[in-house]
Amino acid sequence: MKIKAIAFGVILAIVIVFIFAIMRNQMIGYATIGFAKNGKTGQAYEPTPAQKTQNPEEKAIETKDENKVENEVILYFFYGEGCPHCAKQKPFLEKMEQKYPTLVVKAYEVWHNQENKALFYNFAKAFGVNASGVPTTFIGEFNPIVGFGSEETTGRLIEERISYCVERGCIDAMAKVK
Repeated sequence: MKIKAIAFGVILAIVIVFIFAIMRNQMIGYATIGFAKNGKTGQAYEPTPAQKTQNPEEKAIETKDENKVENEVILYFFYGEGCPHCAKQKPFLEKMEQKYPTLVVKAYEVWHNQENKALFYNFAKAFGVNASGVPTTFIGEFNPIVGFGSEETTGRLIEERISYCVERGCIDAMAKVK
């Protein structure tokens, strides 16, 4: 009987740890805003149609044309004043602007500005996601990036998208909104 009780206790502890890990993973890296309908934070990264059809071997033999004029890249950054994750992303974006001269960051505070909040909602709707958390970053036709963990994690993904758009060109995400 003691063995069953111990086994039950161990299983219960594992389940509790597992549930806590899932909840913590969903809550780290973004702050919620007031108008989410179902708490969904967006969708996982999906490559664009062009990326899906790109031959991986082509990427390995690509060379950068030194005479190529780089494309302007517009990044939309929706944040909340007082959001700690947003505060971490701001200096990172400033570094990206220094590194990529053709990058234009358009920042919109959504917690205290209703027009910006409405614009955020329209962006989310155009991209087929819920506007549920900040920071949220839109670049080209990529799915938005919700949250900011660190420069090594989320920052790396943002920079990969910026670099892709600088080298190959991307649509202005605003074009999907209009």
